[in-house]
Amino acid sequence: MLREQIKRGTSTKIDGSILELYCETYARMRACKAEIGENFFMDIPVTDSNGQIVYKRGANPAIATLEKCESLMRQLLAQLGATPASRAVKQMTQEGRKRNAPPLPGSIGEHLLGEE
Repeated sequence: MLREQIKRGTSTKIDGSILELYCETYARMRACKAEIGENFFMDIPVTDSNGQIVYKRGANPAIATLEKCESLMRQLLAQLGATPASRAVKQMTQEGRKRNAPPLPGSIGEHLLGEE
């Protein structure tokens, strides 16, 4: 994803914090998936009307966190211009720009090219 943004010249230093948040959210999402494994459903302890603990079959509580991570990742991808719809908008607004133009000054692309 980042390489494509660098080629387009659309990443800047400011995008670094969004990209970092995306990476952290991705790591949480992977941890949730590992936690869930094949246990989409599980026995959840609940207290009945007599005060006794009984087990009720339900969705794994980690699924809610997984869904929040996935939702945030979709939002961040759109902000980074990494979805088809956001790329189309960026392409329309940058009409006429050469595809292989050098990275913008101060962009992540310029920074990465300087490290080679």
